Formats: sequence, C-alpha cells, structure tokens
Amino acid sequence: MIELKDLNPWERYQAIRGCETFFLTYRSPNWQKRIVEKLKEEFGEKYEIPIKVILTAAAKARRYNDKGCMFPLNANEYSSTSAIMQNTGKKISYRNTRKLLDLMESAGYITILKGYFCSKDNSMPSYLVFQDKLLKLLDKNVCKKYAINRFEGLVVVEIVDEELSTKNRKVFKTNSKFKGVAEITKEVKLVNKVISEAKITFEGEVCTVVYKRRFHNDTKSGGRWYVIGSFQTEDSEKRYTIEIDDEACTEVDFKFIHPSIFATLEGITLSEDYDPYDIKHLLNTSLSKKDVRTFCKVAMMALLYSENRGTALHEIRKNIRNDKSIDFNEKDVLEALEEHNYFLHKYFYHKDNWKLAQYIDSQIATKVMLHFANKGEVCLCYHDSFIVKRNFREELIAVMKDSWNSVLGNTNNFKYDVEF
Repeated sequence: MIELKDLNPWERYQAIRGCETFFLTYRSPNWQKRIVEKLKEEFGEKYEIPIKVILTAAAKARRYNDKGCMFPLNANEYSSTSAIMQNTGKKISYRNTRKLLDLMESAGYITILKGYFCSKDNSMPSYLVFQDKLLKLLDKNVCKKYAINRFEGLVVVEIVDEELSTKNRKVFKTNSKFKGVAEITKEVKLVNKVISEAKITFEGEVCTVVYKRRFHNDTKSGGRWYVIGSFQTEDSEKRYTIEIDDEACTEVDFKFIHPSIFATLEGITLSEDYDPYDIKHLLNTSLSKKDVRTFCKVAMMALLYSENRGTALHEIRKNIRNDKSIDFNEKDVLEALEEHNYFLHKYFYHKDNWKLAQYIDSQIATKVMLHFANKGEVCLCYHDSFIVKRNFREELIAVMKDSWNSVLGNTNNFKYDVEF
C-alpha cells in the first residue's frame, strides 16, 4: 500500500494519472464467471461480491487503456444510506472488500494508493492500480465491448444538503426534487461526451477528465464545474503542458472574478488599473509585489466570505503561520484590503455570499463550456479560467466576453489574462 500523503505533490499526481473514475457497483457477466471462480478459489467464497466489484473496476480500466481507477476506502461509502448505494441498489460489504484488497495486493494483483484528508484544499481520494497479473485475466477486446462505460453510475449534478453535511462527509439532496436538474445533467453529459472522445495529456501522460457540477441546497447556489478526481488540482504552473489531441493549448482567465462580479452588481465600473490584491504600498514589507498579491488572493476570500472580522483575522493568521516568508501581520493586511477595496464594503464578512458569487461565475462558465461542446471541441474549465486548443484563443476570449455580458448585463468589468 502506498500512502499518498507521504508522497510529494509531483509524486502523487504521477501515481494517479491514467486512472478511471469508478463508483461502487458490480456486474456478473458470463464472460467473467471463470475469473470469479478462480479468484474465489484463491481467496475464499465469502469474497464473491468484492471480487466482482474489483473485476468490474478493472474491466472498465482495461476498456479505456487506463492503469487503474478511483476506489473508495471509506466505510461511509459502503453504507446503505450513501448516495451511491441508494443509486445502484447494491449491497457491498466494506469489511470484506477491505480484506480482499489487502489479500489481492499481497498476491500481486493490485497496488492500493490510499487517499487522505487534511482539509478541503488538501485531500485526495484512494485509487487502485491494476497489475498485469490481474489485467491478463481480462480479455481486452471483450472489455472494450462489454465493460461498463465511463459514465455508468456517475452522478454529474450534486446538490449538497448544508444542514446535514459535516466537514468530512457530504450529504446530498435528491435531485429529482429540483426543477431544472434534468437540463443541467444533459449539459454536463454533453461536455463529458466531447471530452471523452479526445485525448487529454498533462506532461505527456494521458489523463481522464470527467466533470460534475456541485450546487448547495438548491440549484441557485454554487454550481461550479469540478473534475471528478485530481486533474483540476494538478500544479497550475504546469498547465502549459496540457495538450488536446496532441495540439498545444492556451489558457485564458477572468481577472479577479469575484470582486469584479460584486462591483458589477453594485453598478460600479472599476478603473483600468484596479487590482483588488495590489496593496504592497499599504504594508511595511520586504516582499515583492507579486508575493504580496499571491498572499492577498487568499486573504481577500477571508475578507469577503468570513462570518465576521474575527474569523477573517483567524483565517489569515493561519495562512501566515504556514508561510514563513510573510513579514506582516493579519491585522495589517486585513486593514489594507478593507481600505483598498472600500467600495465593496457591502460584501465584506458575508459568509454565504460565496454561493452567490459561485452561482454567477458558474453560469458564465457553463455558457463558455457549452459553446465549445456544441461544436464538438474540448474546453477545460478551472472555475474562472479555460483551456482550449491554441488556435481557438481569440474565439475563447470573445465567448468569455459574450458570456459575461449575457449573465451580468454589461462588460464594464470584464477583464482577462492570457496565461499561455
């Protein structure tokens, strides 16, 4: 077993690239009976269902030429009350599955990559990497024809129940209770279909990219596009290595999207030289303008979305403790941000405003994504930035501007950066 938390970030992503999405389920096809019997004989009759689960996952990976798949090791995922179990109607023993995984790893069939959770910004799911000893049992041509497809069992629209969810466990509402979910699902599936027909590489390695949208309490809060897995959290400094069907790409992002959205909602037109994070002149610091700006991106989120000033100071203080290069205190940086962005004071310290901001930015993103999906072209979304083939750069900028105008009613505060 490899503990992903013990690896450095580069090693983690190297380990999991080329792994499929997978949700707990299983099939019992005739063509797998011989393999199931062989593994039951080796490991025991009581493991029949977990064997079928693992073979279902391995066959899917074989179908798409991948080396492994995501695989939950959290007992909560196996509960009859979990969203996946309710969706599939399957009953899968957590205890037997975990035991079988250990036995199969010892026998050289799989390698377990154990995920971890430190915080919502520092976590990874678990994965299985299938070794040749297992893959050779599965006929590749049969898998291509009969293994489950990439999207089977996939819930691409999630509505988080904020009241029932905890820090470590999300509880989701029933989608059918909300008007419009069917159309949203159709849109996400269209985007995923177009992406599935292309080859996406990061640093030359083929990656699986499947999107979902996550809302909060209803379909008018949040709604951002997330990649299932870790592709979206790969090192942003290396995104320039992304290729789509072996073609070089470009990335364009909205500049300081949330302050710009709030200014637009207030009817304020920002000056050309405005930058919400440019407060070096208000601080006594030896840090470069770039380093101050980088730190202030996170501090600005605390200013906007903390419950009160005390909570904001606490959040900024935590970030200062984690960065030994910072030579100013939380009080000074918060006061500087308040002074520099005084005209947005209406939006300071409103804990739930992030849901409004994300709903607006996700509506803009959806229009951009669908524009390219409808013409059969891949567009990769990173919330406020987009990657397309390089020859579509000017079209992307134009679509981003049109989408901003369509959602917000004008383009007064539309600004963008070409990252590469």
